[in-house]
Amino acid sequence: MDIVERLQKYSGADLKACEAQLAKRNGNFWEALFDLTTSLNEKDILVQKLFTTDTIEELVPILKRLREIYGGWDLSDVKIRVADDDEAFFMANRPTGEEGLYSIIPGPEEMEQYCMLLKSTEDAIVTETLKVIGMIEVKHFSNGIIENIKKLLTGKNVHLANEAMGSNCADQPEKAALFFDGLKFNLKTNRSQNHFKAIRAFWSKDIPVYPEITDDIQRLTRSGNSQVRDMARDLLVRYGQISPEEKAAAELRLRKAEVAGIYYKVEKIRSAKALQTFADKFNWDEDVEHMFAVIRHELCEAAIAKLVYWRSEPNYYQKFTAIEQVEEYHRDIYRLQREIEEGMTGGKYPVGTLIYDPKDDHGSDRAESNVAENEIKRPIPEFMY
Repeated sequence: MDIVERLQKYSGADLKACEAQLAKRNGNFWEALFDLTTSLNEKDILVQKLFTTDTIEELVPILKRLREIYGGWDLSDVKIRVADDDEAFFMANRPTGEEGLYSIIPGPEEMEQYCMLLKSTEDAIVTETLKVIGMIEVKHFSNGIIENIKKLLTGKNVHLANEAMGSNCADQPEKAALFFDGLKFNLKTNRSQNHFKAIRAFWSKDIPVYPEITDDIQRLTRSGNSQVRDMARDLLVRYGQISPEEKAAAELRLRKAEVAGIYYKVEKIRSAKALQTFADKFNWDEDVEHMFAVIRHELCEAAIAKLVYWRSEPNYYQKFTAIEQVEEYHRDIYRLQREIEEGMTGGKYPVGTLIYDPKDDHGSDRAESNVAENEIKRPIPEFMY
């Protein structure tokens, strides 16, 4: 099949239109368009292997690739090969119908095999199977698949229940409605390990309001998981139970309590060396308020302030001269660095006996910057080295 025939077959345009378009663009564009159909052929081969393969080592890679195919992940790779000015035409004329990437329809036998795999005793196989069928429209689900997912949602295996909710309920209104009872079950007090995935499904975009879970949502506003609390409050606003202002006030009260708890913990540290150890071992994925508490501690020496400063990656922030220029989620770090700099210039931190060298932080040179010279708007002060 020559390139014009390929274009005609897979774009759906008539021969004259294909010839005209081909004359305007290079062959790589149309090869990319044609390549969108290759996943279909690969999918058929992989599905056949599902019926003949029974080892976890072979099944898991097959299921992972099927998930990519059904999810349309190949499109991103193909788009890279398409010039920007061709993207609109490319998107408008990508293959459709049974041979198109986005219209791959699973056969009944294939779905029955997924049903069997959901009964596997191997968690890895069940997990990958859930991810595959999570990419398939619910109208293709057999009664067996539906019943198996319901059992997983209410089963004792926490991991599989979470996977079922994450892959087959979140952001999928039709499936969330189908598995509503299972989702509600996972909001129960004794299912705390499943609360995040369950409320995430109800919090998803386009999921309708379910008044019957209001009491559960109210309870989860007191969850020990901050993300669960945030989504619960968002849902209460959506459900008309509280106003946005009441939500903001509740969040402020909670934040004040969290900050008070952090300062109470840090202030119990009674030596500069212990304070340095605390800062040294701090996980920066946690609440940065811990580091504000450290640099405000009465025993904080210059070496500790410098450790906190350089661990906060100040090289990146040399590109900004005002907090308004910084991404909102980075602003607390920006404030932290400015407070340390002001404390250093104001003599807040005594020299003490501790030392810190940013050029040798457990063998790493944190002073080394990958920020281009022309991007630096506010250099790191000399006294911070």
